Amino acid sequence: MEYISFLIEMYSQKKNSNPRYSKRAFAKDLGIDQGFLSHLLNGKRKLSLQKAHEISENLDLSLRSANQFIGLVRAAHISDPEKKEKLLASLNKSSIVETSPT
Repeated sequence: MEYISFLIEMYSQKKNSNPRYSKRAFAKDLGIDQGFLSHLLNGKRKLSLQKAHEISENLDLSLRSANQFIGLVRAAHISDPEKKEKLLASLNKSSIVETSPT
């Protein structure tokens, strides 16, 4: 999963709970400009780690979700395919472990 998919999923959840929820409202909730959100979702801009931290705080994400989101943003900034794959694998593994019933 990429951080763009994460954001789209967050938007979809909010839109499902409130059909009148707009991308403008989502951008406001994220603490970013609507145009910047559009560029993010279209892959024309990358999200900085600092902005990822701010967004996770603005959305009041759980610690697990915040770590997942920030990890996905971090992975997007890694150019070495091996390092990127290793980080994504660790994110997927921690996500599976944390959601497994005990």
